[in-house]
Order: sequence, then structure tokens, then C-alpha cells
Amino acid sequence: MTPEDVLASVFISYQHADKRLASGLQDGLEKLGYFVWRDEGELLAGDSIVERVTAALDQIDFVVALVSESSVTSPWCQKEVSLAMTGEIARSGVKVLPVRIDQVEMPPSLKDKLYVEVHRDDVAQATERLAASIERHLA
Repeated sequence: MTPEDVLASVFISYQHADKRLASGLQDGLEKLGYFVWRDEGELLAGDSIVERVTAALDQIDFVVALVSESSVTSPWCQKEVSLAMTGEIARSGVKVLPVRIDQVEMPPSLKDKLYVEVHRDDVAQATERLAASIERHLA
């Protein structure tokens, strides 16, 4: 798939306890024509995680923040969301899309955002809801 064929680019921010859902979302979104940036597959041994993530966030259209019991207590996930929210404010084009998993309480940084509600075990429905939200933003 060439850059011209991509509908939009998506960065998935998640805690590794949510890896199965993040991977399923990546697979589903890529099948629909989106480019998905997820740490696994993008980061190499020796990379500066902060530099690579920051560079990716600067070039992405959507940041999907998986909000789960694990991610709300993860300093790294909080940092990624903070960087993404700063990018959303600083430049037009990037949009942060919270995905609330299993009705976890939303963290303060995302409380004013509408979110996609999903269940951890229903990857197909999560992909469908997320893709529908992205498509509405692209319209």
C-alpha cells in the first residue's frame, strides 16, 4: 500500500495488557485501508522510544487511546495521550479518539472527549465502531 492509497494514519496508544485488542484493531483497520502505527513492528532495538513516538505523533491523523484499567495507571500511556493532546491543540488535523474498554472510568485528560465504547473481547465490533468514527471525521 502506497501513501496515496491510505485513507488516514492511526497511532494506537495502549498498555501491553491490552495488546490483543490493540493488535486486532490494527489488523482490522489495515484491512480497511488505514496505516496503523503501533510500537510493535515500528520500534527497533536501540531506538529512542520518546523520539520515535514523538515523531510518529507529529505525522499521524488520528491517535486511538485505548482506555482500560491498565492504561489509566500507566505513566507511559498518560505521556502518549498528553503528547497527542498537545499535538491536537498545536496543529489542526490530528484527532485523539478515546476508546473506553469495559466501562472503565475515563481519566481527567480525556473526560471532555466523546469516546468509542468497546468490550475487550469483541475486536470486530471495536474495529467497526472505531472505523465508523474515523470515517465521520474524514467526511
